[in-house]
Amino acid sequence: SSIKKPRTSFSFYTKENRIKIQKKNPNATFGELSKLVSVDWKNITEKEKAYYKKLETKDKKRYDFVHILLCNGHARDT
Repeated sequence: SSIKKPRTSFSFYTKENRIKIQKKNPNATFGELSKLVSVDWKNITEKEKAYYKKLETKDKKRYDFVHILLCNGHARDT
């Protein structure tokens, strides 16, 4: 079984905020909604982005840990 790839700070932001943005723009298409999320991401402060960067770092550590386990034969599935 493959390891779930680490997520980016933007993907954490998207997961947390997409529905809120969709509620504000109920007629937006999937593509339009993606652009709105991207614009919103670009407009948040560096302090706000730091929260999502921490989530990214934590998930990268999870990925690295599981990868090491799998490479050393200590785990079979994740």
